[in-house]
Amino acid sequence: MMRKLVLRLPALVTMGISWYLSSGTLDTVPMPAVSDKLIHLVCFAGLGFFWCWWFSREAWLDRPWRHILYVMLIVAAYGILDEVHQYYVPGRFASALDWAADVAGGMLGGISGFVGARLLQWLQSKRSGSPESGRWQS
Repeated sequence: MMRKLVLRLPALVTMGISWYLSSGTLDTVPMPAVSDKLIHLVCFAGLGFFWCWWFSREAWLDRPWRHILYVMLIVAAYGILDEVHQYYVPGRFASALDWAADVAGGMLGGISGFVGARLLQWLQSKRSGSPESGRWQS
């Protein structure tokens, strides 16, 4: 039970931080000197990666594309909610391009979750000394 909470908490904390930052005006939120689309992509890829932890490694290995889609849809829904939220914040605005970057980030986060599951599987097979060591298992 505690393990599940520890694995699920980063996604919720990331969403909370994102919500807090998008509640401020652009004057009060420190922004690096890069495209805001890149910031959206990177932040929502991180959020997508943390949402991957809500699903078991076995689920990822069994049906990876389904879980990438789940993560992408969760992140897309949060991205829409965040864009609507920003619409009501003085000095901020909602942007379809920001949302597209959010969705792309969610997809990258989902893919990274699958790659992480495969990497863990590979490392465990090497550690156990199984005949399949060193090869990706299907």
